[in-house]
Amino acid sequence: MLRKFEIHYSVLNIFHHYTRLACYLVPEGQRDLWMHLVPFFHVDSPIDYETPGRDGLDRDAYNHRMFERVAQTLRTVCAERNGFYDFFVPVIRERRCIAFVVSGIVLKSVPDKESLMRRWEAWTGNRPAPGSGEFNLFLRAVLDTPVLPPETFRAHREMLEILAASVADTAASERRLARVDWLKNNVFARNLPHVNWMKFVTSRSPKASQLYWKSKEVTAWEREEIGLRRPPTTIAAFAPAGSMDPEQDDWSSLLLMKRIQVEMFRTIRQWPDMVGAPLEDSGLLVALSADPAKAPRLARLEVRDKVRQVIQRVRKRYGVQMAAGVGVSVSPGEFLGPSFHGALDALRWCLYQGKEAVFDEEQPAHKTASFGDLRELSNQVSETLGQGNRAALELAVDRYLKAVLWFSGKRAETVRLFLWHTLWDCRKKVEGLLPIEPPVESRVDPGFEAEMNLSVSVPFMFRKFRGYLSDFAALLSDPPKIKRKAGVRWARRFIEGHFREPLTLAQVAARVGVSTRTLGEGLFSETGMRFNELLRKKRAEEARRLLSRGQLTLSRVATESGFSSASYLVRSYKRVFKNTPRGGGGVVKTL
Repeated sequence: MLRKFEIHYSVLNIFHHYTRLACYLVPEGQRDLWMHLVPFFHVDSPIDYETPGRDGLDRDAYNHRMFERVAQTLRTVCAERNGFYDFFVPVIRERRCIAFVVSGIVLKSVPDKESLMRRWEAWTGNRPAPGSGEFNLFLRAVLDTPVLPPETFRAHREMLEILAASVADTAASERRLARVDWLKNNVFARNLPHVNWMKFVTSRSPKASQLYWKSKEVTAWEREEIGLRRPPTTIAAFAPAGSMDPEQDDWSSLLLMKRIQVEMFRTIRQWPDMVGAPLEDSGLLVALSADPAKAPRLARLEVRDKVRQVIQRVRKRYGVQMAAGVGVSVSPGEFLGPSFHGALDALRWCLYQGKEAVFDEEQPAHKTASFGDLRELSNQVSETLGQGNRAALELAVDRYLKAVLWFSGKRAETVRLFLWHTLWDCRKKVEGLLPIEPPVESRVDPGFEAEMNLSVSVPFMFRKFRGYLSDFAALLSDPPKIKRKAGVRWARRFIEGHFREPLTLAQVAARVGVSTRTLGEGLFSETGMRFNELLRKKRAEEARRLLSRGQLTLSRVATESGFSSASYLVRSYKRVFKNTPRGGGGVVKTL
């Protein structure tokens, strides 16, 4: 029994630390009961945007077809649907399938943007328009989908078959456990980054790494899985030197960077005492060390040679010029946090200066700044907004955005985080100056959040940031219209968050502090729809999203989307989309 638990524990460790894939056990007699063996690691999935394929099947029908095939053949099926793969493995006892182990979804390689656009067109019947919100969300989900290279793909199948055999048998095999460990050390660890190791050794807590390397030597599992012979002493950060060109297609760049991250990890893994890991969506982190017998100056030159080796390999293989920031070198076994933060600072300076590589100690002392300086500039923006001086506001915004570029290293994910926090503060400042009490939900503008999350373009985010600040300033400069404008905007946000609840125009008007007439006219002026039409449209859109997954009955969808009954859902759906739920891509299950 203990050996069986060890097999399950080893398999689940591979899921948690390497593949990050969901895994389920589905009983043969209850194919709608999916029991989590491993939780789903990603909030959004590309299949959330899937419509019935050319075979006319939705995802639910596709799964049941695979179950039938596996139950009849008693063989594993690696099924491809719309470019994404799933594993269906039989749990066999007495030559009969008693359950299924299911894992997915996964990619075999990183697709390019054009192939994803063709896939989207096949699903929706429409070519995605520039800036399409749903298509951008789909691309973001693709970026988060695990990629298993061919050797790892085959190993994942074998590991699932070992897990299924272990579930079926009352006795566990020592040979199975040894095989799982071999796959972990020789396939998964050599092709996929350990999701926690780099975070751990570069953590903000010096005690963590100091205790971990108290013997000044790597542990046995690091030698086997990470491939290290000695503790790393230096962190280097890499990012594309031209990644922030406004004319560049940002999504194509991110997909290319995803491919670089996947393939360069395997390349770096083959070099002695070097470990790679992704740097958010837009770069690489490498932990490395020099020969400890060398003098400090010669050791630093060895580190520089290894950094140039990475830059040259990426440029030769992908045609992408990388910039590199190299942190300070610490003694073997010491905390790597200073080297990590120094590498990020050096990378920012490298991108700012247009150089190929910069060491932390090469940065000019007068260019060193703290995040407190950025926070002070952010506060100046919100304070100036409240003063009503447009010229002073523009000057404060210019200073702040220049600092954002510096501290973010021009990485879109970091820029988005900085701008979002500053806009939050500005929003609270505006609401504090308004003559009416806003609802709690209004403190964050979901329109800004959605638009920022859908873009990876820094210039676009800067334009939206300036636009929202201009809207805030205009709101404060026109006192007679403040109450009406603010009330309508807060009402729309309140509807966005509460459309599933029974709502009336009078209730929402009372909530935001305006009359029903003012709110009704304001909503019609901004949206071209009356209150009931706007509410119906929002609920119908939510119903279509739920139906597209093909996992809920029509009555359940009606309840989840705010409709009082399934028949009312069908009528409203038809009024909004001019077809029935089935015609709109949703799959209606019988009760």
